[in-house]
Amino acid sequence: GQLNLVGMGCDPEKTYVLPVVIEKVEGSENYEIAENGVAYFVFKMLPALKGIGTKDDPYVIEELNDFVTINEKLLPGETSYFEMTADIDMSEVTDFPLLNPKPYTASIVFDGKGHKISNYACANALFHVLNGSFENVVFENATVGIGAAAAETAIISKYLGYVDGGKPVPGIVKNIVFRECKLSGGNMSGMVAGYAYNATVENVYAENCEVTLTGRRHAAFIGRVVADTELKKCYMKGGKITGGTQQVGGLVGENLQTNLKMTYCGISAELTGNRAIGPILSYSNGTPATGTTEPLGTSVIENCIVWTPSILSSATKAQYSSGAVVGCAYLHPVTYKNNLRRADFEFVDFKDAPDQNPLRDMADILGTACPGGPVSNDYNYAYHGKAA
Repeated sequence: GQLNLVGMGCDPEKTYVLPVVIEKVEGSENYEIAENGVAYFVFKMLPALKGIGTKDDPYVIEELNDFVTINEKLLPGETSYFEMTADIDMSEVTDFPLLNPKPYTASIVFDGKGHKISNYACANALFHVLNGSFENVVFENATVGIGAAAAETAIISKYLGYVDGGKPVPGIVKNIVFRECKLSGGNMSGMVAGYAYNATVENVYAENCEVTLTGRRHAAFIGRVVADTELKKCYMKGGKITGGTQQVGGLVGENLQTNLKMTYCGISAELTGNRAIGPILSYSNGTPATGTTEPLGTSVIENCIVWTPSILSSATKAQYSSGAVVGCAYLHPVTYKNNLRRADFEFVDFKDAPDQNPLRDMADILGTACPGGPVSNDYNYAYHGKAA
């Protein structure tokens, strides 16, 4: 069981004992009441200025200890509110996944108020699962994935908006800055999230960050979109993305048969990889999952700009195309409108088939499959937008 206490007038410097008398237990054959039926709880009250976790009186994060005890304040099936009032240096923390216990029904509303989280250096994301919202935070000098690149990792959240065995709940990441951050990961990795379920990512800005990825289906911001997700006003300035074997995204790695909307996003980072490289979106999977009858969602990419200098694919086989805006939209309904690339963009897709996917201006596509080669293992469905 769990007791939540709100103490009015208690001295935060004193320790209290609360006796609880249990008179009876109903609806269970597995519990018996002790002889005296009394349980004793020893507790101390948080200072009044720390808050009680409600919308009107959120928990206050003003020092490292407040941050590392967040898990203790999260309640299954309920929403807890947090607010930062000072910058937090996390250089002393080595492993710190929040919202970890299954079935991940606890929700959080976290407002950083523009403060910094600096020197976060861990193998795992800040949140294992982020349900609720995380806003107004500056990450400075974060390093995630220390040592050998680990699969499925992130800086903010491995899973954004998710409940184990239940319907996904919204996950919101808004007004975030990544500055001088480093991420090394494998499949389905990204600084914002490895997996996005019913997510909204807005006004996220990365500057001079290094993202080194192995495997496939990964990107700087979101590795794989699993349920309806929207990105707007997100930009990566400078820095470098080094991708793995295939499906290397600048901002988003893979859209998995669902509705994805990206508007007013951009990138100028260097981007390298093997194949299926896309600065805005790497790959839209148009193959329905086995045994499902769900209609395919639509990828909407509108008013985005690519200032990445080049894509020089190292692939020799003409499979899973790369593109100046989107790498490969295989049989997936798409709406691509008013997307631009820099005029001096340098592009090489397949070394052994240089003419199969040439860089060219392409007309807007409104709700149909991306044009390309025949349906085969070639998967040549690139989208290049127009030269700015």
